[in-house]
Amino acid sequence: MKMKIILSAFIVFALASCKKDNPTTSTAEQPLLQDGPLSLQLGKLIYLGDHGHSRSTPFWGRNSDELFITASTEILQIDIAAKRIDAVEKSVGLVTGKTNENSAIIFLGTINSQRGYYLFNFSSNSTEKIIEVPNNQGTRINIAGNDIFYYLSPVSPPNPPCNGFCWPLPGPSVPAIFYHLDKQTRERTDLENKQFGLFSTDGSRAILFSQLESRMYVFDIASRTIIDSSDLNNTSSFFSGLFYNSDVLNSFAVDVTGNITIKNFNTGQVLRQYQTNYVGLDDFRVSSDGTKLYYSGGVLNGNALNILLYDIDTNAEKTIAELPFGEGGGLPFDVLYCQMIIKKWSFNPETISILKWLSN
Repeated sequence: MKMKIILSAFIVFALASCKKDNPTTSTAEQPLLQDGPLSLQLGKLIYLGDHGHSRSTPFWGRNSDELFITASTEILQIDIAAKRIDAVEKSVGLVTGKTNENSAIIFLGTINSQRGYYLFNFSSNSTEKIIEVPNNQGTRINIAGNDIFYYLSPVSPPNPPCNGFCWPLPGPSVPAIFYHLDKQTRERTDLENKQFGLFSTDGSRAILFSQLESRMYVFDIASRTIIDSSDLNNTSSFFSGLFYNSDVLNSFAVDVTGNITIKNFNTGQVLRQYQTNYVGLDDFRVSSDGTKLYYSGGVLNGNALNILLYDIDTNAEKTIAELPFGEGGGLPFDVLYCQMIIKKWSFNPETISILKWLSN
């Protein structure tokens, strides 16, 4: 079956500055969806009303008609089809990601005076507390099913205070804690001096990286043990990123000439090579099924930044959108199956743009 990519909408958030407790819906005076300044090419504006400006990256929800945005004081759920905005959390929380199986949004917030990481589960449209978060700690969390990888380290400023970026980084003098946690049994497996990389497609394994040396580990979820490791100082192991295609761990690398190389990470076998015509390729993302690579770049003496799709199976490249430099640059940051979100820099700091496209 032939795959056809359709550019269906480019959504720009025009954001106000105040909080509103009631759901926002379309009105005759100010509809939720509006024509944007580049609507003929790039789609629609979403009007957030009094919910305020965005503070972080938007995330797709369960499908391409649902978005989650961290606004001024709320986490917003936007139903594009129903043209409705609801507040999921109202304590100046932060959406941090999604579960590996795309069953829930992960957010940091305070509910019933309890600060921690929560899930907003798509199946029940309800929140679930995952873990309490202490004050003065930098944290990261990654979740697949009942399996949680949790990282935290102190973020207190140095003594005496100083100007600039002078907070100590995790390392020998700043201890960081990292562990695996079973959500059901609450059994904890400490993973000292390591950090999370990525889950396998089915969530049965996780790639971890050392915080002290150039080494990668394979963590088996069922046995809660490290079953393999690789020395990343080996030049043959150089890669720009890792991803799973089915159960096979692959790597991709991009050289200065724009040559993309896909390898089987474990064997080093070259699976695909493609010479792109673009320079300055940046911010690569891989679809969750491991068959498509997304990135941005421009051509020499060009006047636009291009959002590009490389289909690994067919070894072909496709331009999804061209963003004129005068309109700001664009970088992909969230890919869900055949959907992609683009954050677009603009001269208006309260404008965020999203490229939404579907595969039929």
